[in-house]
Amino acid sequence: MKAYRASLAEELKKLFKEIQAIHVDNPLTDEEITGEIEAYRRGE
Repeated sequence: MKAYRASLAEELKKLFKEIQAIHVDNPLTDEEITGEIEAYRRGE
């Protein structure tokens, strides 16, 4: 179980690094973030 948790933690770290890299190449603007929040609140 401990090895599984360590493996899972490593996979999450890799995923977070990938997400951060995507954001650097294509950052969201405040307007885009606001639009996403408003759409979520409308149930879209």
